[in-house]
Amino acid sequence: MSRVGRAEDMHFTGEAEEHLGARGASASAYIWPGAVSLAVLLAIAAGGSTQAASFALLLLRLACAVLLALGMMRLWQQDLSRSPRLAIVLMLLVIGLVALHLVPFPVTLHGMLPGRSFVSSIYDIIGIAPSAMPITLSPAATWDCLLALLPPVALFVATLTIPPRFRWMPAAAILAGAAASVLLGLAQRFEGPQSGLYIHAFSNFGSATGFFANRNHFAALLCVAIPLTWGLSLRLYQRPGLPGFAALAFGALMMVVILMGLAAAASRAGIFLGMLALLLSTFMLWSPGGIRRRSSKARITSVALIAAALLIGQFGMVGILRLAETDPLTEYRATIAEVTLKAAADFFPFGSGLGTFRPVYAMYESPAAMTSAYINHAHNDWLELWLEGGLPAALLAAAFLALFASQCWRVWSTSGRHAHSIIPRAASIGILVLLLHSAVDYPLRMPALASVFAVLLGLLFAEQALRSASEGRRSRRSQVPQAAGLQPAVFTIPPAFKVQQPQARMKDGRQ
Repeated sequence: MSRVGRAEDMHFTGEAEEHLGARGASASAYIWPGAVSLAVLLAIAAGGSTQAASFALLLLRLACAVLLALGMMRLWQQDLSRSPRLAIVLMLLVIGLVALHLVPFPVTLHGMLPGRSFVSSIYDIIGIAPSAMPITLSPAATWDCLLALLPPVALFVATLTIPPRFRWMPAAAILAGAAASVLLGLAQRFEGPQSGLYIHAFSNFGSATGFFANRNHFAALLCVAIPLTWGLSLRLYQRPGLPGFAALAFGALMMVVILMGLAAAASRAGIFLGMLALLLSTFMLWSPGGIRRRSSKARITSVALIAAALLIGQFGMVGILRLAETDPLTEYRATIAEVTLKAAADFFPFGSGLGTFRPVYAMYESPAAMTSAYINHAHNDWLELWLEGGLPAALLAAAFLALFASQCWRVWSTSGRHAHSIIPRAASIGILVLLLHSAVDYPLRMPALASVFAVLLGLLFAEQALRSASEGRRSRRSQVPQAAGLQPAVFTIPPAFKVQQPQARMKDGRQ
């Protein structure tokens, strides 16, 4: 493609807006994206377990409460387009569903709800006559769920309001958190099960867990880091004046760190999802925002190097897979799913209440289904959501998947405004990885991964979040000269990006 064609492709795209504003950004412009990035790092460091008594988790929630208040004020000033508006509405519906489970209902009406007849019988036995009861069977657990929504909601709202040219910062923060977690995990693995570097009281001692209590969740973070590494590497590669080998070196170094972390974690699910993430990330190379600006020789060399990295990475992960340990719960997953589905059928269609899996599962667990391991989750977030939230939660989940697929179609489209959406495309792959991992585990119930998931959603939907506001400003600028009887202003590329067209000058005779 010619330089003229590339310049035309940059008109009114997120990449063009990023390049046009990067040089004029003041130090104060970095404060808000920097605050969001620090919150992401805090979430990764503090949210590797669901221990409600953790001081670090309390600090994270307090910080996110402030972040949410500031993010809502910034969001109020934006003119959002349709997709982010739908995402915010869906987020409010999720919060509303959790809150609805805490609303007291008259005892007579509560007793008519499926699966709750035993509750009134227990109160009759102990001689207590309550006046009202909520839908949930465990109000304390549901309150914990409501509080657990604070960090992801705050980070999603805050990420939506980050200006386009700074959206790489929270993605870079996730990579920094993943790299730091790998270093900690390698040290844990080196010192052995008795290492004092495990930061949670209940952990997979002997395996690398990093900032997490579970090695599978540690591996999930590394799988998310793979597409972000490719996305940021491509973004660096496209920056004018930056040597291409610098971007390739950054990507290669991060991939080595990620592979080392996956090997130390020895998570089979992490290896499989890592291979999938690595394969899907290569599709960003051939997108319009991929490797295009360098010379033909440089493009061929870069593609060859990246293809070699892909092959080495895939074969390396196959080798790691042979050393990965089997999850002790693997053979019991079918039994856990069977018990969960049976309980969900009894509580259909309203569910047992968000956060009530443990006590409800214990009620339905037969001696034949008992295991030596403690079952605190269904190890399938979709089934657990079906049990706890019932049909309303399933409908919200289906609506989310439809909205996610629609937004992915927009950012992966090879034409139009989103043709250069490298960071949103990388975010979409990370989201898909976490959604797939939720079918065999519970990553999104960890504050760290829930926060990362929210940031990725913010990056995905932020591609359109500020579009209407920026178009409105352009429209107002174009209307000012028209009111004065002048020609409307034309959006042009600054001299640094302007391309000379000698053939056009020769045709009209101008020098």
